[in-house]
Amino acid sequence: MPQPEPNLWLGVYVFAGAVASFAAWTFLIQRRRHGPFLEYQPRRQVPWGPVATLEAILLVVLTVATLSQSTDWMHSEFTTTVDLVQRIVFGMLQMLLLTGVFFMIVVSISGATLSDLGLPEYVDQLGRDIVIGAVACLAALVPVFSVQAVIYHMMPEQTQHPLVQMVLKDHHPVVLALSFVAAVVVAPLCEETAFRLFLQGWLEKWENQAVMPPVLDIASEDSEEGETWRQGDKEGIEADSSPCPPVPLSPCPDSAPPSRGVFALPYGWVPILISSLLFSLAHLGHGFDPVPLFLLAIVLGYTYQRTHRIVPCIVTHMLFNLSTLIALGLQIYAP
Repeated sequence: MPQPEPNLWLGVYVFAGAVASFAAWTFLIQRRRHGPFLEYQPRRQVPWGPVATLEAILLVVLTVATLSQSTDWMHSEFTTTVDLVQRIVFGMLQMLLLTGVFFMIVVSISGATLSDLGLPEYVDQLGRDIVIGAVACLAALVPVFSVQAVIYHMMPEQTQHPLVQMVLKDHHPVVLALSFVAAVVVAPLCEETAFRLFLQGWLEKWENQAVMPPVLDIASEDSEEGETWRQGDKEGIEADSSPCPPVPLSPCPDSAPPSRGVFALPYGWVPILISSLLFSLAHLGHGFDPVPLFLLAIVLGYTYQRTHRIVPCIVTHMLFNLSTLIALGLQIYAP
């Protein structure tokens, strides 16, 4: 088999990415000596139930259902630029519609706040979230691409990502632009909402209820018929003045998390592993990509579990996909 000629610019890009990733790990290791990689930021349990996790499950089911059809369509000799454009646009609209419908249903039924949805409440927090996402992306580059490179060298004849196949099949500017929007904007927004915000958020709620007792606050000083009860929020504790029976509430958001979660694993890791597994399954048909993408999902899940904000995860996912597209562009166009 003839070996491809070395690509200087791609080699420089890969080397620069590796250096930046090692620098990020150096920073994180130094930080780990004085504490965790990321400070744990508590919040109240998400107000939605298991129905919100259906979006992530539907994404996996749709991937499996269209697996053979997508592969046959991609390898057809009669696929035109118009077909590729329609395919990309349809895929983006499908994901945006599914995510938008679930988002509106979850918010309207649960009454979720900005904090529940993991959105920044002020500008400084948005800037900090972007920095966290950038560092997390750099930290993910070396382990993810190292595993991918090992798999590629062991089994080079593997099926690639459908979007990559589209770009390799047709270099039309419209195809490239739509591929950029799909990979760098639409996919991170929709997938992080489904797998991190809704799925992992509910799994953390399930784990909390399994390992931590409910918090009750009963004040019977002025009431003979009932007790006043409280709900904790991020800023403090608000008391409801109306008398009512005591209700089990979520664990106090200002308390430190327990060291162990369900199945005797470290607290928070069962939600991370489950959401990461489903995230990788949603990329079936991309050859062996689900294996390295599982590592990326671990980074995304850990970032969400520590910050409980979705913006760092979206930024990490966006930058990672962008780095992949840049490498693909250098592979195609660089001398």
